[in-house]
Amino acid sequence: NNMNDIKTELLNTNNTLTIHNNTLSTEKEDLLSQKKKITKEKIIKAVLECAFSNSVGSASLSDISKKLGIKKASLYNHYESRDAIIDDTINYCGESLSRLSLIPAEMEMTARKYNCDVVLKGLVHRWIKIFEKEPFIQIYSFIESQKYFSSKIHDIKNECGKRFLNQIEIALNSLENAGKISAVSGEYRTSRAESFYALLNSLVDSYICSRKKVIRQNPKSGKGELFSFIAENEPDFKKADRLIENFCLSLR
Repeated sequence: NNMNDIKTELLNTNNTLTIHNNTLSTEKEDLLSQKKKITKEKIIKAVLECAFSNSVGSASLSDISKKLGIKKASLYNHYESRDAIIDDTINYCGESLSRLSLIPAEMEMTARKYNCDVVLKGLVHRWIKIFEKEPFIQIYSFIESQKYFSSKIHDIKNECGKRFLNQIEIALNSLENAGKISAVSGEYRTSRAESFYALLNSLVDSYICSRKKVIRQNPKSGKGELFSFIAENEPDFKKADRLIENFCLSLR
């Protein structure tokens, strides 16, 4: 009986120690999260990086927490579910894109100073350079890959498309007012803006796809290192420039 009592006491002690150790482990993880200052924005950026490397669908909570260097359970300190994280990531992408402007604030002055091909090449070059760097290359990849599956992303795409198309119309109208391209009216104004926007999207998509392939074939760890070798080389705009020149010829 005494032996049984000792065994029971030892078992209870082991259970108490196990619970105590688990509690310490959780507390240690919480302190680690605080030390790393894990925020919702950091979680969202980790989602974008995981989705960029593989896909949105395969970006699990384990992948996200591993990217952040924390335990999966710690994510629940910030979000109630994976769906909530993805939904917030979509909002983040939409807000980031809403802050972008395709054209410079001094568009009228720029149109008076430069020829059509110089202005439009400048717009395309600047746009590509924005989207080839983080976080916008991840945002672009996330939005483009999910636009067929999320009505919210579809709405973001439409809203951004309307805004950027309007800015292109402003740029072309400025060139027209400066006498750099032929004056037109009515539907043709909208048509030429839509043509340039389609060209712009095609060029950006082609360029980002090729850049993404290079990045995925050269994985590196550490913030920013993934893109450091790309930043050393200027993009090759020869093909884009030829297409823009041909587009400008059609506007004269």
